[in-house]
Amino acid sequence: MKGIVINILEKFLRKSDNDELWEKIQKEDVENEIYIPIKTYPDGIVLKMVSSVAEGLQLTANQTLEAFGQFMFFELNKKYSDFLDEFETSKEFILALDKIIHVEVKKMMINSEPPEFRVLKDTGEELVIEYLSQRGLCSLAKGLFSGLQKSKEFDFEFTHSKCKHKGDESCEFTFQFQEKENG
Repeated sequence: MKGIVINILEKFLRKSDNDELWEKIQKEDVENEIYIPIKTYPDGIVLKMVSSVAEGLQLTANQTLEAFGQFMFFELNKKYSDFLDEFETSKEFILALDKIIHVEVKKMMINSEPPEFRVLKDTGEELVIEYLSQRGLCSLAKGLFSGLQKSKEFDFEFTHSKCKHKGDESCEFTFQFQEKENG
């Protein structure tokens, strides 16, 4: 995973007044180093950190990943706001994840391995996408989608409709889109 994820995880803890937890993780769980945003680090380091964060916050790993994902969305949007600003609707943004956004991520961050999102169904108002990643961090994706949900002028609801962690054959998200009413 890229160092930017670790940098945002540190910021996530520090913004929620958990400096001591971050310091503890640095001392006990990983080599106390400065993480370079574009450098690739072993997934195990990040997963161990997330596990320690979950334990320290008294949350499950999935709850931690969701909360972190939502925080991460806003942090990435601050840094790369052009990505989100190019799209009129959240649905356009979601449909562009693989075709545009992750292509650009791979250009900016060599050896990055973002997840894939395959469209399984698109009826206009309903969109079903499959999350594909060896990391199995679908809860992080759920948090990122929650961040998107709170950021755009287009209303949508979504569910994590299928999950490998719950015994399903795949991880899927189902979105229901509806324009927000002005007022």
